[in-house]
Parts: sequence; C-alpha cells; structure tokens
Amino acid sequence: MKFVDANDQELEQAVAPGSEVVDEASGKKIGTVNTALGSRGMGLLRLEEALKQNSSLRISDNRDVRVKAIKPDWWLAEWTQMLEQQSAVA
Repeated sequence: MKFVDANDQELEQAVAPGSEVVDEASGKKIGTVNTALGSRGMGLLRLEEALKQNSSLRISDNRDVRVKAIKPDWWLAEWTQMLEQQSAVA
C-alpha cells in the first residue's frame, strides 16, 4: 500500500504499524497496516473493498492520510477477474 495526501503526494513516515485502514464512505474497517517504511506499507486488507475502482481508503486515526492499495507485479490478472465475478454474484 502507498500513503498519500489529498493531492496524491506521497507522505513519508506518516503511518505507524498497527494503524487501521477504513473505507471513508462506509466508515468500515477494511484492514490493518502491519509494517510501514517511508510512504509504503504492507498489511492485510479486504480485497473486495481495497480493489474497488472508487474506493476511498484512509488511516482511521489520521484523516489526512489516504491509502492506495497496490497490486504486486506477481499478482495474476485472473485473480482480479475472479474477485470481480464473485462480487457480481453477491
């Protein structure tokens, strides 16, 4: 994941491990930051929420920090298609 401000500028050292990631629209917790270094972090996120095109993710205790989910290079396109199909059925 990448931590940015409202202008999509990367934020350095703005997030601590253990921070909660929430969907701003619903207020629902969708994950947790496990580790953070500079403007990048790793953690666990609910895929369906994190990969939505119009998702608005934020750090729960710092409204100025937006979170962008990043799919790694090894992520298979089929996984995204499968997730989209499952979401359409539900």
